[in-house]
Amino acid sequence: MAPLKNPLFSLTASGRLTRAFTLARRLSGPGWLLRGRPADPKTEPQLSWRTMWQLATSLWHQLSAAEQAVWESAGTARGMTGYAWYMSQALRPNPGIYLPLAGGVMAGDVDMDQHQVMDLPAPVADQDAARKGYVDAEVAGAGGGQGARVIRTSNQLIPHNTLTAVSFDTEDYDNDNMWEGVTNPTYLTIRTPGIYLFIGQVHWAANAAGFRTLLVQLLPAGYIAQVRTDIDDATNEWRGQISTTWQCSAGNTALLYVYQNSGGNLNISHEAGQAPVLQAVRIG
Repeated sequence: MAPLKNPLFSLTASGRLTRAFTLARRLSGPGWLLRGRPADPKTEPQLSWRTMWQLATSLWHQLSAAEQAVWESAGTARGMTGYAWYMSQALRPNPGIYLPLAGGVMAGDVDMDQHQVMDLPAPVADQDAARKGYVDAEVAGAGGGQGARVIRTSNQLIPHNTLTAVSFDTEDYDNDNMWEGVTNPTYLTIRTPGIYLFIGQVHWAANAAGFRTLLVQLLPAGYIAQVRTDIDDATNEWRGQISTTWQCSAGNTALLYVYQNSGGNLNISHEAGQAPVLQAVRIG
C-alpha cells in the first residue's frame, strides 16, 4: 500500500504508517491494521528459486557491456530495465537457464563436472542413453565381450625335438581374468562359455634345418589346431602363425606349443609386431 495520504486523523486518511501499520477503509469505517512480517519458511521450492535467481544474476554480471546494451534496448521497448527483462527471460522454465521437472529442450552442451547421470531407463531409440549394466549385458550377449592377449617380451630357448609350451610375461589386455601371469604364465583360462577365436604367433631365429610346428592345445579337449612349415633358408627368420575357433566351456585352458628339430636349441624371439603371442577372444 502507498504511504499515508491526507492528515492522519482525517476521514480521508489512507495508506501506510511506518512498516508496522496500515490504515484500511472498511464499511464500518477506517481502521488500523498491524502489518505482519512475511514468513520465511525456506521451503525447497523457495530455496530453489533463490538459487536460480542468484545464478541468473551472476550470469548477468558476466555479460559484456555490448551484450547488456542489447538487453537494455529490448527492455526499454517494454518499459523495463535491461536487467529486469533479462531476469524475466532467464527464469522462464524453458527456454531459460534451467529445465522444469517435466522436461524440456536443451539449447547448449551440458558439462556434468564429474557428476553422474543416474537412474536411466532402458534405451528404446537409437539416440537414447544407456546404463553401463545394459551395455555390458548387450556386449556380452553379442559375443566379443571377453578376451585376453598375452605376449612374451624376451627370447625363449626351445630345445631340439621337444614339444614346449610358450611362457608369457606381459598382458596386452585381459577383460575376463583369463591370464594368471605369476602362477600360470603358459595358458589362458576360459571364464565365460562360448565360441572363441584363438590366435598364436612366434618368431623363430634363423636356421635352415628341420621343420617348425605351432599347436594350440585346449584342455581337456586336446590339440585343436596345428601348423607345420619346413625350413630351407638359413638367413631369414621364420614367423609362424596359427588360428582356429572352438566351442569352449568355463574352466578350459588354452596353451600355445612350439616344436623344432633343427638339431640344436633354437630361440623364439621377441620382435616388435611379431612377439610371441597367444590370444583368445569370445566371438559368440
